[in-house]
Amino acid sequence: MSTMVELTLDGERSPFVGRADELARLHSWRNDSASRIASVVGDPGVGKSRLLSELLRGIAPSGVVRIGGSPDLESQPIRPLLEALDVDSAGTDRGDSARSADARFVLHERVLDAVSARSFRRPLLLVADDAQWLDTATLGALLACPDVGEGGSVKVLLSGRRGPSAIVDGAVEASDLVVELAGLDASSLRDLWELSTGTPASPQDLVLADEVDGNPLLVLEAARATLTAGPGDTSGRSAASGLDALIGRLDERSPAAAGAAAVLGRRFTAADIVELLTWRHGAST
Repeated sequence: MSTMVELTLDGERSPFVGRADELARLHSWRNDSASRIASVVGDPGVGKSRLLSELLRGIAPSGVVRIGGSPDLESQPIRPLLEALDVDSAGTDRGDSARSADARFVLHERVLDAVSARSFRRPLLLVADDAQWLDTATLGALLACPDVGEGGSVKVLLSGRRGPSAIVDGAVEASDLVVELAGLDASSLRDLWELSTGTPASPQDLVLADEVDGNPLLVLEAARATLTAGPGDTSGRSAASGLDALIGRLDERSPAAAGAAAVLGRRFTAADIVELLTWRHGAST
């Protein structure tokens, strides 16, 4: 039986295919001193984090600050930036609404001071993944950061999915560059399947990949389901049955389940997974 190459659900080690144009646009943005803010937007699992990972490969870690969005931080204004920049929040006890506003102002200024100090030594790229979970105060502070850099020395790159929150829409509106990611084309799907499994893609495999609208994360999960099927077992040959196999392994693969939850950007049950990831109309799960 063929073996999948080592992968992580957030795409850090998955093959990088079909995004050369998008990567080139981000590199051009990085090298343009007049452009300061960029956004990468797309559905869960479409490859936003993988694209950012490829962009960051050629940048020294000391020149990058990564800000992680999380549902748990939505009610803690500016906390993601404080943690990423190691900013002291002492003396900003938030009680009533007036003091809360004062505290946010103080923290906002401390964040900008920290960014200014870092960018004085070297160009700084602030990267916010899962930006849909940022609160408005954090987004406001983040979008203000390029103002404290000299000659384009501070840039902000956000990625996220559109949704009920207007956070990503606000980031897009403020961006000099917006990269919208759709599913991979047929040629890239073939490359992804073959690089991931180590075997040539059959026409049936490509039909399965197409069922998931070219979503890279879900193509990889479909490939896993196909490769783990027993001899003569064709149950992995549809998106819906592949999902059944994935759901059945959740107890054994809790880290992978947690990774999937982060990519999907929400808490979910097995029923939610089926609802989100079944593409063939009328498919039985």
